[in-house]
Amino acid sequence: MGAAGEAAGTAGTMGAAVGAGGASETAGVLTIAPFNPLWLSVVAGIVLAAWLVWLAFRKRPEQVRERLVVGLCAAATVLFLLEKHWLSLDAEYLATQVGGGFDVLSELPLHLCNVNMLLMPVALLSKQRALLAFCCLSAPLGAFMALATPLAVFSGSSLLLLRNIGYYGTHSLLVVAGLGPLTLGLFRPAFRDLLPTIALLLAAQTSMHLVNTALRLSGASPGANYFFTYGPENSGILELLWGLVPVPFVYELLLLPAALAYGSLATALIRLVQRATSRGEPKR
Repeated sequence: MGAAGEAAGTAGTMGAAVGAGGASETAGVLTIAPFNPLWLSVVAGIVLAAWLVWLAFRKRPEQVRERLVVGLCAAATVLFLLEKHWLSLDAEYLATQVGGGFDVLSELPLHLCNVNMLLMPVALLSKQRALLAFCCLSAPLGAFMALATPLAVFSGSSLLLLRNIGYYGTHSLLVVAGLGPLTLGLFRPAFRDLLPTIALLLAAQTSMHLVNTALRLSGASPGANYFFTYGPENSGILELLWGLVPVPFVYELLLLPAALAYGSLATALIRLVQRATSRGEPKR
C-alpha cells in the first residue's frame, strides 16, 4: 500500500509538472512582442487582409470602395473606444500611468493614428486632396510603427488580453484602412502633394504640443503626450531623435526632412504599383 501510494504521488507530481509545462508552452505561443513569431503572423494577416480587400473590391463602383474604407475607419473607432474601456479596468495598465489612474484626457483620439482614423472619412467624402494625401501617407506608416514599437504594457503578454486585442486590432485595421484609398484606386499621390502633407504634419505637431502643454500646465492631465511631443515613449525613430536633441517638440522637427524623404519614396513606389495594376479606373 505504501509503495502504491508513493507511486501514485510521483505520478501525480509528474502529471502536474507536465500540465504546467503545457500551460507555459501555450502562453509562450500566444505571447506577442515586436518581431516574434506571433507578431509576424499579425503582420502577415494585415498584408493578407489588404490583398483580399483589393481583390474583392478593386472593380466595384467608387462609392462602394469609399464606403468600405469609411466602414474600416468606423470599425477601428469602435475598437478604439472598446480598448479605452478595457484599459480603464486593466490594473497592469493603470499601474504604468501618472497617478496610477485612468486619465481620460490623455486617452483621447489625438495621436497620429487616431487622428487619421477620424480624418480619413472626411477627406474621402469631401474630396479634399491635401487632407487625403496626408492620411494616405501617414496613416499606414504611423499605425505600423505603433505595432512595431508598442509601450511595454502591450508587449511580452498574451495577445488574448483585452488590452492587446484592442491595441493590435485597432492599429491593424488602421493599416488596412490607410492603404485602402491607394490599393482601391481612390487616390493617386503626386509629388506636388508632399509639401502640403509636410505642412499639415507640422501643423498637427504644433497643435498637439499646445494641447499637451495646456493639459500639463493646468494640471488636468500631467501625462498628456499626444504626438509624443514631450518625449518618444519607445516610439521607434523618435527615440533616436530624442537622443540627439532631448528638447520637447523641437526634437520632432528633425523628423520633417525624414518625412519628406519617406513621402517621396512612398509616392514613387505607389505610383509605380498603381500604374502596373491599373485597370482603367478614373484618376483623382
